[in-house]
Amino acid sequence: MYPPGGTFGPRVQLDYQLVYLHRGCVDVEIDGAWLHLGPGEVALLTPGHREFFRFARTEETHHSWVALRHLPLAPEQIAELDAAPRSLPLSAAMSSILEACLAVRGLSLLEPRRRPVAPAPPELVPLVVAALVRYGEEAHAPGSAGQGEPDPPHPALARALWVIHHRLDEPLTLRDLAAAAHVTPEYLVRLFRRRLGTSPLRYLWQERVRFGLSLLEHTGLPVGEIAARAGFQTVYHFSRRVRAATGVPPTRLRRRRWLGTPEEPADSR
Repeated sequence: MYPPGGTFGPRVQLDYQLVYLHRGCVDVEIDGAWLHLGPGEVALLTPGHREFFRFARTEETHHSWVALRHLPLAPEQIAELDAAPRSLPLSAAMSSILEACLAVRGLSLLEPRRRPVAPAPPELVPLVVAALVRYGEEAHAPGSAGQGEPDPPHPALARALWVIHHRLDEPLTLRDLAAAAHVTPEYLVRLFRRRLGTSPLRYLWQERVRFGLSLLEHTGLPVGEIAARAGFQTVYHFSRRVRAATGVPPTRLRRRRWLGTPEEPADSR
């Protein structure tokens, strides 16, 4: 977290690094060219470039990052990353992977980092690799920049989705989402149904379940803490949702994923 008017650098980037904003903004000078990054965006920084960071002047800037120096990727995947645009909107899939990265470190997208960075545990490496691979895939997917005409999200929809993805642990209501999107609740419902084929609250609970499943698979956090981080008021409610989505309770699902055992049909006993 940086105070208003904070700066960092100049430095030469040594890693493949993903930087994403939660609050505030940052302008990054990369080899003399400027990149602006705001909330709900993720930037890819690649090795060998000179960088200078200038953070928001009037508010604190909260950002997180993941980085890896040596990528266990095929040459064509690395070339895809090197050719990718400097920044992308933070998708639900990318947010899920990055949240799992922070969860391994005992952090959260919702909590500013207030302590020194410790050496990365080994289990973090495959998650960072997954995040970088996902960035490359999204950058070069049909409809992305340079790949035909994209269908840009409605600004109100983008604002509501950003709130959902970054405030899952809060007791959000339809009115909260509509207020954040600067539209009426009725209009937000129509917008979600037209663009996503679902309602705002149904999407919210789907994302809570998805996030909880990601934490179950990628972290050793207690089920009760996972339930709270994913926005469930009780472990029972979380367990019921997990069972409905997967056919098994959380602890059993975690054991299967960790041991790599085959999935059983949802109606098995």
